[in-house]
Amino acid sequence: MSIVTDAKGNVLLDLIKISESELSTRELDAPFTHALIVVRCQGKSLMMFNKWRSSWELPGGVIESGESARDCVCRELYEETNQTVSDIIFIRYRCSCNHRP
Repeated sequence: MSIVTDAKGNVLLDLIKISESELSTRELDAPFTHALIVVRCQGKSLMMFNKWRSSWELPGGVIESGESARDCVCRELYEETNQTVSDIIFIRYRCSCNHRP
């Protein structure tokens, strides 16, 4: 069962909670290079407007060299929305990727 399928046929199958310590000790399907941040507060989600793409997006970005996933989440959220966060839950995804040209 899929959660969503994009126009290229890539399928998001599952979202799985993962502990912060597992990020460095667990063998992941792909290198952990980016953070996408979903902020939930009082039943609402925080979105930001990307003026270059003229679209609403979730905050996030690249994990810099020597930076932890937690540090990246805190930095990117503050840089992009001027918000701070203390309670972070890490989630990885499982997908089926369609690599057609």
